[in-house]
Amino acid sequence: MAPTCSTVGRGPRQGVALSSAEAELNVSTSKVSPNDDGSNRAELLQLQADSSDIVIAVGFLFEADAAAVGGANPDTAFGVIDSGMIDFSHAPPAREVRRSGWR
Repeated sequence: MAPTCSTVGRGPRQGVALSSAEAELNVSTSKVSPNDDGSNRAELLQLQADSSDIVIAVGFLFEADAAAVGGANPDTAFGVIDSGMIDFSHAPPAREVRRSGWR
């Protein structure tokens, strides 16, 4: 698993979450962050995709780059935390939640 974080997405809680994921899921992680102007976001995502099956981009600023790099790497799963990438027009979350018993 390869978390890639925006500069605002870094902090002590994130380190604890990564440690927990490593221990509980028996996975290894590698964490990178973009330069100050964010111009290397796509490059970082591609580097992570080259060595990981799952790439998680943390921060909405990664949205466009994750879509582009993810499209070029169909065998790698990409996720973006703090993003509006989900298309709710097909299966609104409220409908799915009601089916599972949540109100």
